[in-house]
Amino acid sequence: MSTAAAGPATPDVVCAFAVTRTPPDPAALAASRGHEEGGPLRVLSAGDLCLVVQDVPAALFDAEALTERLNRPDDLERCARAHHRGVEAAAGRGPVVPLPMATLYRG
Repeated sequence: MSTAAAGPATPDVVCAFAVTRTPPDPAALAASRGHEEGGPLRVLSAGDLCLVVQDVPAALFDAEALTERLNRPDDLERCARAHHRGVEAAAGRGPVVPLPMATLYRG
């Protein structure tokens, strides 16, 4: 996979929001903040697919921390809204496949 836009130098965890065949609008990605604790939304390309992702701190998004956060209603709502913003940014130019909330990858 190649990176279309650079994020922080050493991402701890990558949060994936959606997959699309139509490259998202760079302005829509820049305008959306995704998770407040994370870096800017960016696109990872794999062949003709575009994956909209965001680098987020592992301390807040590892299995234990995320389980705790998703069991608190206010944090669950913030995570759901952040995920929705990421999917919306991906969908600005065409159809997308939203990924499940909290789809996370290391490195």
